[in-house]
Amino acid sequence: MATKNALSLAVLALALGACATPRDDKIVGVDGALAYRERIALGNGAIFAVRVFRRDGDVRTLVASQQHATSAQPPLPFHLSWRRGDAGSAPLELEAEIRDGERRWILPTPVSVPPGGDPEILGLQLIQGR
Repeated sequence: MATKNALSLAVLALALGACATPRDDKIVGVDGALAYRERIALGNGAIFAVRVFRRDGDVRTLVASQQHATSAQPPLPFHLSWRRGDAGSAPLELEAEIRDGERRWILPTPVSVPPGGDPEILGLQLIQGR
């Protein structure tokens, strides 16, 4: 009886293993820098945020970063990384903003990012928002 149960468990484990899809754990990402046209120095409390999100029916954040600006002048470099398998096949987009007190700069439209990351360095031009 015990061998029959063990055999049944082994067959079940093999069947479940065959159904599982392999997960792609390769780390991919995107590098870039944020800038704006105005000749305004950033204050000590300035922060910038960048996020990559999946657009597949509902918007789901894949990875995000928020940092204090270490320089008073742009460009502000960033790096985001994720597991390739977490991205799936849905289209990915990137948004960014800089906040400095009452002033705010935003990316006017999200930028498309390949699910496998982008080897190019993105130079993103932000505009002053409200």
